[in-house]
Amino acid sequence: MKKLLLLLLCVPLIGLGQKTYTSNGYFQEDSYQYLIADDVNIRLGPSTSTSIVATLPIGSRLKIIEELTSRYTYNNISFPWYKVSFILDKREKIGYVVGGFIAENFYISDRNKELVFLVGMLKYYPGNQRPNYQVRVAYQTKEIDKIEFSASADGDQLYFDVTRNEDIGSNGIYIIKSRFLVGACYTQNNEVTVFFDDDRLHHIKTFSNEDDKYLGFKNGKVQLLKGYWYNDPHLSSPEVGDDNAYKEIVLEEYVWNGRRLQKIN
Repeated sequence: MKKLLLLLLCVPLIGLGQKTYTSNGYFQEDSYQYLIADDVNIRLGPSTSTSIVATLPIGSRLKIIEELTSRYTYNNISFPWYKVSFILDKREKIGYVVGGFIAENFYISDRNKELVFLVGMLKYYPGNQRPNYQVRVAYQTKEIDKIEFSASADGDQLYFDVTRNEDIGSNGIYIIKSRFLVGACYTQNNEVTVFFDDDRLHHIKTFSNEDDKYLGFKNGKVQLLKGYWYNDPHLSSPEVGDDNAYKEIVLEEYVWNGRRLQKIN
């Protein structure tokens, strides 16, 4: 997998031994987002001491009005409060909610608009250098399944990609990949792959920054691939950027049996 240089400024957020993790805000004003937690209290003000305007289920849609300077610590992670609007009983309402209850990224299925995939921070364990994340799936604002995983690299920018592969599994599966922005502003092979099949989430593979491995999908098979750069004198510099070409090799092949990957001998 090619490593992409991102023109972003990366600032480490935590140090060794820190007891809490500080989450940056993610959401732009006027953007629509979805709740990643269930039975979320929407408050009259940016404080848990204010009255509850509404209690909303997972997968509920919100419109971001404003990110506030007020913060709330939940599961050892400090999140900002957001002023939001939402529709309840066909009426627009305004309230405040902690950012940790809003999905950092989401994906709505093309096949079923009521099936929503959600990802975001879950908790931080003091002594670790990074928080744990969660993937949750909701249908008609009811949770189907959830899974927790550790980030395989430092970084606070999470890339979330969901695709459907009709060749893998009897009914096709959703392939969920999460990657993290790490180090000196590179997106590298810090990747967690999850399958959603038969109303269940399955944690398939986690690749660290040093692996240089990733999963591919071809002719109904799941392939473990490794990529590398090499000099190719037949390609001109504009074609390859810096006189290097990229190639991948197949290390292993698997079939998906609905519960796990089964290696092909």
